[in-house]
Amino acid sequence: MIKVTGVGRLTKDADLRYTTKGTPVASFTVACDRSYIGKDGKKETTFVRCILWGKIAVSFSEYAKKGTLISFDGELSTRQYEDQQKTTKYVTEVIVASFQYLETKAAAESRKNNQSQQQTQGSNDPYNDGAIDISDDDIPF
Repeated sequence: MIKVTGVGRLTKDADLRYTTKGTPVASFTVACDRSYIGKDGKKETTFVRCILWGKIAVSFSEYAKKGTLISFDGELSTRQYEDQQKTTKYVTEVIVASFQYLETKAAAESRKNNQSQQQTQGSNDPYNDGAIDISDDDIPF
């Protein structure tokens, strides 16, 4: 058994499905920053595929949305399947045993509102590119 602990943000809302027997299962991906800086001077990010089973999967999919900061603990699992072309594919994922929200709902909403305001201002701001087109007639002196 390989234990995994991670911290990161959801890349999109969790995908909640049900097995044929009615068991809820949520799948999601967490973007986790690496501890070192790459050759280009930027932090690298690892995208971790996660699976959550049972009633907690339903709750998680309702409250954890894109950008939510969480910590998670679980077991590393690798499975294989054949695609339609009969090629064997391998999937590595974390079967999450427990998780914790690392920011309050208010902080998450504030972060989301700030991001949407920045995007709105960026698209409507004529000075956003740093260039200002001013003629001599626009100068008051």
